[in-house]
Amino acid sequence: NVTRTRYATPPLATTLQTELADGGVCFFDEINCGAPSTQAAALRIILEGVIGEETVSPKVRFIAACNDPEQAPNADELAMSLANRFGHLDWVGPSIDNWGAYMLGEDDTDLGLTCEVLSEADILANWGESFKQAATHVVDFLRSFPQLRNAPPEAHDENASGAWPSNRTWDYTARALASGRIHKLNDEDLFSFLSAFVGRDATSQFTAWLADQDMPKPEDVLSNVDSFDV
Repeated sequence: NVTRTRYATPPLATTLQTELADGGVCFFDEINCGAPSTQAAALRIILEGVIGEETVSPKVRFIAACNDPEQAPNADELAMSLANRFGHLDWVGPSIDNWGAYMLGEDDTDLGLTCEVLSEADILANWGESFKQAATHVVDFLRSFPQLRNAPPEAHDENASGAWPSNRTWDYTARALASGRIHKLNDEDLFSFLSAFVGRDATSQFTAWLADQDMPKPEDVLSNVDSFDV
């Protein structure tokens, strides 16, 4: 006889497989209260949706929130490897009107959205061409600036637990660019969206490069000055 031991399915995996079989959001609150030495347990969950031996629906999205370490007890900086699996947005608190409506139990439907709200079908209908164009822009930019493709900060740099350029986050950036264009984000919001993945410095160079791509070639203008439509 052979005795075999098998670990039980983690409760989180069971919950996500049953409650979010058709997709949804898995939210990790105060994620930086886990020490960097223990944050490794979340790496594969965040990136691949694999928990133990179980895989959750690809439509499950993993979102986390945390306060600055100075504002949270027992909090630490995010480990670089975990930070590089997320986009990072500095979330602004609710307005007094939003907060007041919550406190008074009122129905406040003003979400302050500055983009188009589309159905999943509409997004998928436009996704292929939009992503192809965005990915082409990212690849062409990195061919011109190869030093920005993988530019991790120093381990104890203040940006180490935030957004920084890597193969992974440039992939995210291409998806963010495609999504932002589909949803017609304004320039300011699109910049914030892209910089959430590769940081403000890399995004500044990328968006400046994108703007240059929209400029006409000088030889085309000079050869047809009278009728060229600028």
